[in-house]
Amino acid sequence: MALVVFGDVHGKAHTLYHTVRTLEREGTPVTAALQVGDMQTLRSPEELRFLNAPAKHRDVGDFPDYFLNGSVPYPTFFIAGNHEQWDLLARHPRGGELLPNLHYLGRTGTRTLDGKVVAGLSGIYSPTVFPIERPHGNRPGKHHRYYTEQDLTTLAQMTVVDILLMHDWPHIHSLLGSSHDTQDPSLQEALQRDTGQKHLSELALSLNPSFIFCGHRHRPFTLTFTGNKGKTTSLICLDKVGKSEKDHYVIR
Repeated sequence: MALVVFGDVHGKAHTLYHTVRTLEREGTPVTAALQVGDMQTLRSPEELRFLNAPAKHRDVGDFPDYFLNGSVPYPTFFIAGNHEQWDLLARHPRGGELLPNLHYLGRTGTRTLDGKVVAGLSGIYSPTVFPIERPHGNRPGKHHRYYTEQDLTTLAQMTVVDILLMHDWPHIHSLLGSSHDTQDPSLQEALQRDTGQKHLSELALSLNPSFIFCGHRHRPFTLTFTGNKGKTTSLICLDKVGKSEKDHYVIR
């Protein structure tokens, strides 16, 4: 059995599930699909008004078909990115089943799948939102797009995490310390751009899971590092779904 992790979907659910069906047809039974945010679970074209996204991502997408049919075809677990239908997700800060088989993990959430503990952190970083307590209630607002210090504290208290889902990238330089191979062009670029968030790299080093997956930047990138528990972690940043073959990763 396998878990398949997908990059940013931006409503292209048909493409995601086509990939899962293809894997199964080729002999890889799939337990569940995992997804790293910007899922865009719109239920109808009218809900575009709740989608805070640039014009290139303001597409109703495929999810209205699944809401009309009453389910998605495979168990699917996702976190939120910064481009989401917040009128729906804000009602489920602790996560929930939006449709049969379609599970939102909430601001921070965990599931055990195939014996592996999967944890997720929704949102991206904002210096103004990070230190404050998120407002109570389920009214959609820009603050929903961002994680808070309390969100990170909640996840940092976990003792065992095998797979960590994040939308944005951790700070690459902080993961590497002083030892790295700067001959890798993608690593050179990440270091030159000072890519990633230091709060996320601190969480990554502390939890030291086997895998960390992220999206957001629509650019594939991989890196291995040793965390605070002395284990090797594989960081895998995924491409946007449908953009390349690196839009998903299979954990067997």
